[in-house]
Amino acid sequence: MLTTDLHYARALFNPYLLGEACLHDDVNVKETLNKILRKRACTLIAYALALKDFANFVESQGPCS
Repeated sequence: MLTTDLHYARALFNPYLLGEACLHDDVNVKETLNKILRKRACTLIAYALALKDFANFVESQGPCS
């Protein structure tokens, strides 16, 4: 199903897939997210902030526990 880096990244930001643990625990998906964020961030601080923002997105938008 997921064939390119952008498919992996897009799936992570899809609000309908936030509760899919198999997607968020997949090593390939995490590596792809890190690769894309590293390419887009110009400094290590910007990269760290992007990771923090993504974690906040997943926590606040995920299914209610």
